[in-house]
Amino acid sequence: MHGYDQGYQAFTDMVFVDSADYFEGFKCYREMMRDYPDAKFILNTRDRKRWLRSMRRWALYKDRKAYLSYRYDTTNLWRFSAALSRDWEAHHRDVVATVPESRLLVFDVECDPPERLSRFCGLPDSASRYYGHENRSYSAFRHYGNRLRASVPDPAKQPLKRLLGR
Repeated sequence: MHGYDQGYQAFTDMVFVDSADYFEGFKCYREMMRDYPDAKFILNTRDRKRWLRSMRRWALYKDRKAYLSYRYDTTNLWRFSAALSRDWEAHHRDVVATVPESRLLVFDVECDPPERLSRFCGLPDSASRYYGHENRSYSAFRHYGNRLRASVPDPAKQPLKRLLGR
């Protein structure tokens, strides 16, 4: 992190991929814990199945077969998905076991209220008014259950999804 720590207060990149480089910054939490003993860590999470669907779409975007072959030794989306699922589980388990509870926030980006994030960062709840979901999902239904999902007519689901957002 040498150089970055002079001008920034947060490191948020998960994976950097371009034609020549590949860097998984999210795996550097042990080194960051060692080098920055007062640092706090946020483990962003979401429903694994929806995340895997999103990652399969990402892999198809601009035909990332070279990346899949390099990183996962396959171009098969289902093998890629299975490998990602194993990685997701191992990473979540390891972060929770390694990072002290007082320095860790496990934050569900689909349904946790933004005030949790503000409070963890030592900010007032009012700071959460800037929080928004870029990729809205049906996560609001997770709060209200399948009964609500079943009772909403299909033509109304998209407008309701936009309205509820979280």
